[in-house]
Amino acid sequence: PSHGPASGCAVTCIVEGSRPFALEMQALAVPSYLAMPRRVASGLELSRLHLMLAVLSQRGGLDSADRDVLATVSGGIRVRDSGADLAMICALASAIRDIPLPPETAFLGEVALSGSLRPAGNTARRLAELSRLGFRRCVVPARSTENVPGMELIPAATVRDALRAVLPAAEAKRARSRLPVGPVAHDDALEDPDRDEDAHQGAASLAYERKRDTRNRE
Repeated sequence: PSHGPASGCAVTCIVEGSRPFALEMQALAVPSYLAMPRRVASGLELSRLHLMLAVLSQRGGLDSADRDVLATVSGGIRVRDSGADLAMICALASAIRDIPLPPETAFLGEVALSGSLRPAGNTARRLAELSRLGFRRCVVPARSTENVPGMELIPAATVRDALRAVLPAAEAKRARSRLPVGPVAHDDALEDPDRDEDAHQGAASLAYERKRDTRNRE
């Protein structure tokens, strides 16, 4: 049987020497029962993972303090390219929300502590490589000016903007949770106890009126 896309996976393109090549950043976030949740990094520095989680919490509104977080890079490659920051932070957000990122979408950009996004070096070459591999969209910093045929660029000025663009379901769910609760339909819910009490008081009042009318006629 075919399986849908998994959460916590984001594709980017790095440059090693003069050669650009795509790779996948992977993250997993699970509930932790430890006093200090674990942070495990493979293929990137652990300090970089801590930095990305801190930015995601403070600037993106996604906290992972109660979760064990594991991050890795596909193919056993050691990533030192800061242009992969945006892919890593979106993979982490996807894992924490457990919502897959959109298909055929890549991520390019550096992430600052302020939460702002900065263009990666050699962006045009990276985009060309991603387009050659079949990617049709790429989330990039708003200041990026490159234009690659067949590639739709999704500009984002901050981490929060990027998350809104690729995790709309999570944003909608969070927005619905803030909406005031309206009247409950009779067919969709249990009886309202207050409504039952009002009905009981109304019936008692009607019985009293009928009894008084009978006495007046007598």
